[in-house]
Amino acid sequence: MSALRLARTWAATVAVVLVVLAVLQILGGWVLAGKGILAAPTHIVSGLWEDRALYGANVPMTLGTAAKGWVVGNAAAIVAAGIAQSIARLERPALLVGLTVFSIPGVALAPVLEVTLSGDAPGAVLAGFFVFFPTLILTLLGLRQAEPGVLLIARALGAGRWRTLTKVRAKAALPGIVTGLSMTVQAALVGAILGEFIGANSGLGVMLIDAMYGAQVDRVWGVAVVTTALSVAGYYVVRYAGWLLNPWSPPLDASATAAALDLTRGVSRSRLGRLAETAVSIGLIVLVWWAGIPAFHLSHFVVKNPGDVFDYLFGGGSGGSHVLSQIGITLADAGLGFCIGIAVGWVLGVVFVVSPATGRAVLPLAFIVSSVPAIVFVPIVTLVLGRGHLSAGAIAAIVTFFPVLVNTM
Repeated sequence: MSALRLARTWAATVAVVLVVLAVLQILGGWVLAGKGILAAPTHIVSGLWEDRALYGANVPMTLGTAAKGWVVGNAAAIVAAGIAQSIARLERPALLVGLTVFSIPGVALAPVLEVTLSGDAPGAVLAGFFVFFPTLILTLLGLRQAEPGVLLIARALGAGRWRTLTKVRAKAALPGIVTGLSMTVQAALVGAILGEFIGANSGLGVMLIDAMYGAQVDRVWGVAVVTTALSVAGYYVVRYAGWLLNPWSPPLDASATAAALDLTRGVSRSRLGRLAETAVSIGLIVLVWWAGIPAFHLSHFVVKNPGDVFDYLFGGGSGGSHVLSQIGITLADAGLGFCIGIAVGWVLGVVFVVSPATGRAVLPLAFIVSSVPAIVFVPIVTLVLGRGHLSAGAIAAIVTFFPVLVNTM
C-alpha cells in the first residue's frame, strides 16, 4: 500500500471514529442524559481520570488472573495439539474433548469453581478453559502447514514422529500458534472478569458489578473502555512478539481450516470405526468427570457426577421437562441473535467488498467493537434494552456479527 493510500485510509478511519464519537456525545450528553443508559465520551474520559487510582489498583488484579489462565490454557492446548498430531488416533478425541470444555457455559461453571477453589483460582481456571480450544484448533491447523516435500525429506533422513514434529512441523505451526495466542487474550480477560463477578474482592469484574448496582453509568462504560483497550493492546503485543520471533513465516493458510475443524473425519474410514472413536471420546469425558470429583475432594453437594445428572434429567421427575422448556427459550434467544448477527455481518461484508475504501475506513472500528469482551457487553446492553429476550438476542448478535463479517470479506 502506497504512503498516500495509507494516509487516506487512516484519515477516513479517523473521520469515522470522530463521527461516531460525536453521535455518542449528542446521545449521551443531551438526548439520553440522566436516563442511566448511555454515557457521553467526555464523561467517560473524565470518569477514567477521576478513577485512575481505582483502576490502578484493580487492573493489575484482573491482568494477573487472566495471564495465569492464558499461559496455562495455551500451553496445554499446544501440548495437546502436538500429541494429537503425532498420534493420529488421538486427534479426534482431543478435538471432541476440547470442544466439550469450550462449550461449558462459563456462567454455569463459575459458581462451582468459586465454592471449590480460593483466591483468584476460579478466574484463572475459567480463563484457561476459554483459551484452550481456539489455540488447540489453530495449532493443529499450523502443524498441517508443513511443506510435504520437507516432511518427505525428513522421513527419508530417518526422522521419526518426534523429530519431525519438533524440527519441521513446529516451525510451520508458529503462525497458527501466534494467531491463537493473540486471539485468546480477550478470552482470558473474559474468564478473569467472570471469575471476579462471583466472589472476588477486587478486579475489573468487581468494579463493573459495583458500578451496575450503584447506577454509575459513566463507570460501567469506563470499565468497558479499559477492558477493550487491554484486549486490543494484548492482541497487538502478542502479534508483534510473534513477528519478532519469526518474521519470515508465511501467513496462516485459512484454506485448511475446514480440515482442522472436521470432527467427523477421524482416523478410521469405516462408519463403525468413527463411532468407536466418538464413543471413546465421550467415555474419556465421563471418566474424567466422574473421577475428578473424589480426586480433587469436591463436595458432592456442589458438584454432581454423571449419574446424578442423568437421574435428574431422565429419572422420572420434573427436572428433564423443566430443563427442556428452558432450552427452548434459550434457543429462541440465541437463534434471534444469530440470525441478526449473520445478516448484519453479511451485509457489511458485501458493502466493504463493493466499496473497499469504506471497508478500510470502518473495519478498524468494527475490530475495536469486536474486542469488547462479551461479559462487559452484558451490563451495557441491559442498561439500554432492559432484561429480557431482546437484550439476550442483542448480545448473541454482537458475538456473532464480527466473525461473519470477516469471513464474508
